[in-house]
Amino acid sequence: MASFDITQFGLLAVVAVVTVVAFAAAHRWLSSASKLTALATSTKSATNHSTCRIRGVPIDWDIPRLQSYLAEHVGAASIDVISLAAEIDGRSLTGTATYSGHHPQQASLELSPDQTGRRQYLTIDHDFLGITTLYAPPRADHELDVISVSGLGGHAFGSFKERNGAHMWLRDSLPNDLTDRDSERPMARIMVYGHDSRVAESNSMQDLEDMSISFRESLLPLMGTPTLKPVILIGHSLGGLIVKQALASISASPSEPSGAYKRFARAIHGIIFFGVPHDGMEINSLRKMAGNMLNRSLIESLGRENSSVLANLRRHFNKMLDEFSDTDIFSFYETEMSNTPRQDANKKWTMDGQRAILVSKSSATRFRASECDPLEACAIARSHSDIVKFCRHDNEYDKVRERLRIFAQRAVIPKCLRQNDDGVTVPIDPLTKECLRLLAFPEMDYRLNDIDTAANDTCGWLREHAAYEQWSSAHRGLLWIKGKPGSGKSTLLRYILDHYKANPVIRNGAALVSFFFHGRGTELQKTLLGFFRSVLHQILRQIPAALQDMVAAFKNWKDLVKNEAETKRWHEKELRGFLKGSLSKILKRRSLWLFVDALDESGKENAIELVKDFESLLREVPSAGGQFHICFTCRHYPIVGGDRAFNIYLEDENADDISTYVRAHLSQSSYMAGSTIPIMITERANGVFMWARLVVQKALELDNDGHSLATIKNSIESIPPELDEVYARLVEDMDDKEVSLKLFQWICFATRPISLDEMRWALVVDFGSSRRTLQQYQDRAEYIPDNERMEKRLKVLSRGLAEVSRRTLIQYLYRTEYVYDNELTEKRLEVQERCDMFSDGPATVVDTSEERIIQFIHQSARDFFINKGLLALDSNMGWGSSSAITANRAVGMAHFGLARTCVRYLAMEEISQTTARNSEITAANRIALTKKFHLLAYATVSWVTHVKESEARGIPQDDILEYFLWPSECLLQL
Repeated sequence: MASFDITQFGLLAVVAVVTVVAFAAAHRWLSSASKLTALATSTKSATNHSTCRIRGVPIDWDIPRLQSYLAEHVGAASIDVISLAAEIDGRSLTGTATYSGHHPQQASLELSPDQTGRRQYLTIDHDFLGITTLYAPPRADHELDVISVSGLGGHAFGSFKERNGAHMWLRDSLPNDLTDRDSERPMARIMVYGHDSRVAESNSMQDLEDMSISFRESLLPLMGTPTLKPVILIGHSLGGLIVKQALASISASPSEPSGAYKRFARAIHGIIFFGVPHDGMEINSLRKMAGNMLNRSLIESLGRENSSVLANLRRHFNKMLDEFSDTDIFSFYETEMSNTPRQDANKKWTMDGQRAILVSKSSATRFRASECDPLEACAIARSHSDIVKFCRHDNEYDKVRERLRIFAQRAVIPKCLRQNDDGVTVPIDPLTKECLRLLAFPEMDYRLNDIDTAANDTCGWLREHAAYEQWSSAHRGLLWIKGKPGSGKSTLLRYILDHYKANPVIRNGAALVSFFFHGRGTELQKTLLGFFRSVLHQILRQIPAALQDMVAAFKNWKDLVKNEAETKRWHEKELRGFLKGSLSKILKRRSLWLFVDALDESGKENAIELVKDFESLLREVPSAGGQFHICFTCRHYPIVGGDRAFNIYLEDENADDISTYVRAHLSQSSYMAGSTIPIMITERANGVFMWARLVVQKALELDNDGHSLATIKNSIESIPPELDEVYARLVEDMDDKEVSLKLFQWICFATRPISLDEMRWALVVDFGSSRRTLQQYQDRAEYIPDNERMEKRLKVLSRGLAEVSRRTLIQYLYRTEYVYDNELTEKRLEVQERCDMFSDGPATVVDTSEERIIQFIHQSARDFFINKGLLALDSNMGWGSSSAITANRAVGMAHFGLARTCVRYLAMEEISQTTARNSEITAANRIALTKKFHLLAYATVSWVTHVKESEARGIPQDDILEYFLWPSECLLQL
């Protein structure tokens, strides 16, 4: 009988009819030949390997004993037992063995009775139907269960085995890839579930619901265990639909008396889908194979054309996600075409039919009612069958392994992280999730993600530093890392934070919280309000039980307001109180490590106030309980740490790190690498990485221009030792000071970092010009037509003091938000929470795209331009006058220019005509407009802020209405 495996697209099982040799049994213990009650051999060639399953292995056997027994009593040419693990009922073991040559097709071997006199049998099969345990860690190490379900016509074992090889990643790789953070020993039990869903010549009339019930009931022994472990489910193709249907049915049905089903559903922490046709698949070839057999209705239900089965399943599955909202989900989709089966003249199925993409990306990722978040899906460069076949050292497997590791570590977070004082686990319920959403802001992780990781062979000295060792080993303590601007404080703090995140003992036993102040960022990135929102968000996610007072207060606010449209406005004072009240609850069960970078960038008064708060908390929090460690980085002035703190002065320690950095970057020039120039730069840097970076850049430019070593050395010697003086020298060398001034005004004072697209228009629109159309500006010689040229101009205009970074723009239906360096937001929000994290309205993602934004290379550069640099570039003010009053006026004039540029842009005829044609600017229209007119979104939101900032510095605003062509209803609609 031919069978079709959709996961291999027509791999036909060749079963030969063989002679069954039966022997009469005279005694219970028979000769080795008579122990086989049914033995058949395959006609596969001796060069092929096949795998069989051995069930009923006595619980006290090990692999050598089983292998010896099989070799003696089965008589295969060669046999290799690969795995042996306890069944989920715990009564016996199941093994998998690889044979080369002829092997038993089906066998039952009687063993000697067990201690109770009960007969025991080994059963050998190749179908792998039902649950098969591939690996089980020792009971003390068992923390997690992984269950994988194969696809349509798929073999539970063969579907996940490399093509033309013996490696089966679920058995041979995954156990060692999912390890405990503390012991580093395997912690996951790995199981596969097999089902008979062959397509050709099938006599089965089962549908998707029938198959899901069989799957669910097969798990009853697992559900009945007193200590049910967290579960991760893996579904390939139809297997993913079986998983969805089983969970949807559990969610929709009333609780059964034992509560086992609901208990199992709550234990599911993650689901990974591989090529699952949530929205249907290509079934033309499957229709031909099924013909008019009983399984035709199952095949039709999987089609792409308006499948009511799949539509209903999606609806019920989404209800399940609402009920069990802590479940993480991720989808992998195929990107290569698959061979389809074709019936030849002899009525045999061959795999040379028309190639096709069987499950599209949109179908494979649409497990929710709404569009899939791009962060929840990833391509695998394989066909539909091969999407779950990996060999050793397979780069595609690396993607899967890391996603499973993330899911596994989230699943086994110690319970005490979520327990209240009575030891009762506090779930992250919808109210807590809403509170999390309103605490969060898009740029929370921007600065951390923007910091370069430490170069190889740098920062290692820190762990041997006496002050660091004393601080890290103390029960409570405050560590100060102080240094000059540009000395590498942020990089060092990220190094420490990454070290603790990678330390399994600390990570499992503590809450790690961090905030990186960012003077060049948005308001929340550089204020105490942003600090408290971010810190409390992290604590609430890690230890929700510690902030139940805050959640209760949030509920009271909701009950009083009773207006779903109103957004909670947090206040610094209330958040400060919640943080203070949470510390004793945190430290009662856990340790707390708090890392705060660039404290000085929050402003002098804020920084001093924050330091006083935490110094008093260190004194006031009861000494009993967990450790409490705080680490601050800042410049030497204006903050002075207390006498009881531990101190590290970075410029006294980082000479070797700077030397490593300089040599690494100069290694591209063999001419300079072998000279004394690296030593010269390191010594003159005097502990300031940024100085070394700028000078290395200058040296490489001179080297590329063919200058001699003597010329390069003379140039280095002429560079001032202070960073501000280096910046001033670069300003003096700027050729087009008028345009550079405008550029730096935008970088310094824009209400948020702006993109290359926005900057192209910000530079060309002259608020004093009589031009009335955007086309007239585009016709100017100064207009920069694309971002590649803009990036080149940026380097020239800024003399390397500004750079381009990347952010992801998420366009929701009602607003636009920016998420910086998504790859690193791994403390990431739950899947559903991620979709609505930054949206006040319905979280419908309309579009996502990457933007390149402009920023200073360092905070010290921004400080220089605000205090001195703008004056140096503005010929109307002059470099010689640098009083505070003049600097303040320079800031006011910068805002004056930015406000008028915004208003002038809004008054362009193309924009006013577009708005005039629409009686009302809808959300959809606004999205289209911002795509067409790059500066529109910024100008609409920010012009008022710039007017206010300019007016606050004494700059008259009498002309502003003239720019608006007042009154203008078209502009007001924006």
